[in-house]
Amino acid sequence: MIILLLSGFFDGIMKHVLGDMSKQLVTSKSDLASQQIEAYINKPFQAATLLSRSLSSKDILSPEFIKDELSQILKNDFTGENDISRIGYASIKGDYIALSRISDNNRFRLIETAPNNQYQLVTYQGESNASPVLKTVENYHLLKRDWFIQASQQMTPFWSLPYLHISEDKGMVMTYRTPVFNRQGQFIGVINVDINPDTLSHYLDSIDENHNLHIIVAGQQQIVAASDTRSLSNITMPPLSLDNNKVTLPQLSDSKTLNEIIPSHIWTPQKGNIPYTVYQGNTKYWVQARALTDHDHLLNWNLLTITPAALPSHLFTQSSKTMMLTIIFIVSFGLTGCAWMLIRFLTPLKAIAEQARLLGQTKHIKWLPQSDKRLFPEIAELEQELINASDIINHALQTQKKLIEEDASTKLPTFAGLLAQKDLYTERQLSGLIRLANYPTMANTLGKAYAEQFLIDFIDILRDALPVGTSLSRVRVDILAATFPGVYGHQTIQILAKNLQDLFFNVSREHDHVFTGNIGLIHQELNSENLQNTLLNASLALHQAQQKGNGFLEIFEPWMHNESMDNLRLHDQLRDGIRNQEFHLVLQPIVNLDDSQNCVEAECLIRWQTEERGFIPPDKFIAIAEKTGLIVPLGRWIIEKACQELATFIERGAPRNFKLHINIASLQFCQPNFTEHLLDCVQRYHLTHNNICLEITESTMLTDMENVAKVLHSLQRSGISIAIDDFGSGYSSLSYLHNLPFDTLKIDRSFVSDMLSNKKNEAVIASVLNLARNFNVPLIAEGIETKEMSAKLYQMGCEKVQGYYFGRPLKFSEWHPSNGAFKLELEA
Repeated sequence: MIILLLSGFFDGIMKHVLGDMSKQLVTSKSDLASQQIEAYINKPFQAATLLSRSLSSKDILSPEFIKDELSQILKNDFTGENDISRIGYASIKGDYIALSRISDNNRFRLIETAPNNQYQLVTYQGESNASPVLKTVENYHLLKRDWFIQASQQMTPFWSLPYLHISEDKGMVMTYRTPVFNRQGQFIGVINVDINPDTLSHYLDSIDENHNLHIIVAGQQQIVAASDTRSLSNITMPPLSLDNNKVTLPQLSDSKTLNEIIPSHIWTPQKGNIPYTVYQGNTKYWVQARALTDHDHLLNWNLLTITPAALPSHLFTQSSKTMMLTIIFIVSFGLTGCAWMLIRFLTPLKAIAEQARLLGQTKHIKWLPQSDKRLFPEIAELEQELINASDIINHALQTQKKLIEEDASTKLPTFAGLLAQKDLYTERQLSGLIRLANYPTMANTLGKAYAEQFLIDFIDILRDALPVGTSLSRVRVDILAATFPGVYGHQTIQILAKNLQDLFFNVSREHDHVFTGNIGLIHQELNSENLQNTLLNASLALHQAQQKGNGFLEIFEPWMHNESMDNLRLHDQLRDGIRNQEFHLVLQPIVNLDDSQNCVEAECLIRWQTEERGFIPPDKFIAIAEKTGLIVPLGRWIIEKACQELATFIERGAPRNFKLHINIASLQFCQPNFTEHLLDCVQRYHLTHNNICLEITESTMLTDMENVAKVLHSLQRSGISIAIDDFGSGYSSLSYLHNLPFDTLKIDRSFVSDMLSNKKNEAVIASVLNLARNFNVPLIAEGIETKEMSAKLYQMGCEKVQGYYFGRPLKFSEWHPSNGAFKLELEA
């Protein structure tokens, strides 16, 4: 009886120990799969980060520059067939440009809004718009797309659900979208990066062994990918029943959802990453749940691995016989022998279990076989399988770690490698970013291999100019991060800066290369907590240097960060101010010099007074509004409010033919419903078209000459006047004056302010006056502040003027019209 009890007792222990070790092996394999999957779903974030830094560094984003950046990312940074499948950029101007990978790694398709029709999305067969058209989508309103509106309002990254592209047939895709901001923190567009769920399914198929089933689910209902999509399409199991934490898995039947196959509580990983035990009839399975997410923690996925709990039956049969003999031997030779055998039996199992816990860990030491495991062949067999699995897992992890942390061409650490190797940057006071500006050109014209050698040659020369002990990292294809050893004072930094700048002006005699680029430095103590923020500030200095031209170097100053943050805060306040209608309008008279006391014409100006910042000058917030697109809702409000105020002003006694000048921004003018909204406001407040004069700048007219001319002719025929504002300050030319309709010229105040002392400015004014006479339109001179300036302009033949001399801008209610006009009291 004692022998049977002991035999049953030890047999149960063995089953329990072996079961725990097998579960640990399942958990390790699930860990490896989850790491590979997370590496794949993080690629869109990495690609979007690279593109965002490049776009944010430019004040003007040309289509050619955007295409070059997209091509560089697909061809140089993410070259694998199973990398991102498509990357694109949508701007607040309504333009969309994207490159899509074809099945062949070296071929791409260009997708963009048509140059002559912003509402037409064209897919080309090649990566140039000179290639044949593959597909055209009409009535494509980018700014009305739900995802674009979400990005402009949310201002944070987000993922789409799987969907089909309207521009090309590539199966189901998922898109990572992130808003883009310029150096001032203003929203300028949205970056879209696609991945294919099929790639995840193919990877799960590749690791599917012993009839395992791997499923990636989003939330509790949607299947993202699976190791066997054919069986998944008709995976059919009745609902599972839960009894004492053991789930019965019946035979397959028909037409059941994933929620019916596996209860929702099993989808959530257990504490300690222990698999759930599941039964299908008498066969036991393990269900391992793993949480998956991306870099921004936007995805809420789980990886489910359903694995047969395949402990060989002969393992227990043989071990039972051995245990019976062992126990008889122990009973025969006494308690001392029994204790000795227990130690011999449990020691190797305990050692194997201890090492099994380290499977899959990055710092796992190579598996050391136990010297006494031969007492039990089954344990030796199990340990050998664990050793093989350990080698495979560790090799895969080390390979992946090297790919992530070391650049293949230069052997320098990547950005991830820089973060991982703290000895490269700790206890250092000076760091910086060095950009090789002509690397992308080399890659695009001469090929990636030539460009990589070009970069290696640059690094060789760069090392000669750097202090001994300087650590270099390649944080982007064309940007190197450098951390300098030692203590640096102002004079030492200036000497180092001079040596670095010389790299971009001198020709190497050994390599015969000319290098172009810039450097951004930051003088700050480095540590693991502030590294990323320090490099971000260095990038602000680098961007400042790039604005000055080739070879310039800038050292980070706090004002660079403060300016960026201030613009970002102002953008948020401006958005709230538009929503809360915190603005008001003022009126500045436009005077006819033949009758300077009676006024029948004025310009409408906007003012913003906030509780937090007080008065904010229009030139500051209008510039941000134009760059971020907020000028569109702000401009609509100005038109509506101006018409309302003018109607009230006329009711108070102003002449019925009073003409109000309203400034219109180029982006606002190009809106498809601009004319309709303007005429609707005029009619709604019972005004006439002759009451309104639109002031537009030369930049508006040069946006789309043909379309602008069409709209202006239509408005002028309806009776609305057109004034060209700030004439002479931009790219004025007789060609557009000849082709476009206008009723008034307004000369820029910069020519008027010192005309009494500057003969050249006086000559410019005289020329513009002569030009206005030839076109038979009046000239309005802005910025008249003294009686002498007014008299001089009258003598030169200028008809109309405006400025502080005739009246400062006041609210409509502060002007007091009477008898069909309102009087101006001028200084004596």
